[in-house]
Amino acid sequence: MTHRLQSYLGYSYPVQLAELVNREWPEEAREVQPSNAHLRQLLDAAYHATLLREEQRPVTFRLLFGTPEDVPVDGGPPTGLLPIQLDRPRPFNEQEVRRISMAADFFRSLIAVSADPDDNLRIWGILVSGTRWVNQVDGGRFIDGTLPLCLVVQALGPGRLTVCLGQQRIAALSSGRMQGLAFDLFQSQWLAQAFQNVRKDALRSIFVKMDGSRYVPANSDFMRVMSQNVLRRTLSVVRNSKHGG
Repeated sequence: MTHRLQSYLGYSYPVQLAELVNREWPEEAREVQPSNAHLRQLLDAAYHATLLREEQRPVTFRLLFGTPEDVPVDGGPPTGLLPIQLDRPRPFNEQEVRRISMAADFFRSLIAVSADPDDNLRIWGILVSGTRWVNQVDGGRFIDGTLPLCLVVQALGPGRLTVCLGQQRIAALSSGRMQGLAFDLFQSQWLAQAFQNVRKDALRSIFVKMDGSRYVPANSDFMRVMSQNVLRRTLSVVRNSKHGG
């Protein structure tokens, strides 16, 4: 859903996004919800970092708000996270995010941020995640499950932020407009039910074309997953070619 804009110019900014995140945060995960001050600082620095450029390159990144203890030490891509701690923590601001984003590739890594004993935010490392998480959007055989239950901020472009709890999207800000909870259309029950008979007829037609072969009922979920992955990859090619949203 698209929310009404809040600012006097008709645009929303990180402060309004923080209010929406606090309102939409799942009740069952309140214990890992950042304080309002930390959330505003995270979103404000991330927002302004997206407006910068590093040697004429756009600044894109993913942030994870969590301590080293929140990341399993026995993990590593492709099924886990590989934490790489800095020799000393760096201050958390838009300029430091800009610098480290060049080493923390958006599709492969996350910038790890936590609060120090004085309650100031610091960048303590880089989390190498690998690219398997992209399969959830672009389609693929393997589904990523590496992110812990922590706040994750994805910066996709100038002024574009998506806030997640692990892999669950909470809210987003794009082109001055805020969006709340969203769902994956391909995971909806009504879509699967709408094409249920189509999948069954397609499986029957395959066996009919085989001379003398007996029809053997097959799991139609296989065709559902396969067709959705093909469609996801098609949409991904369109988006990456800059021909669609």
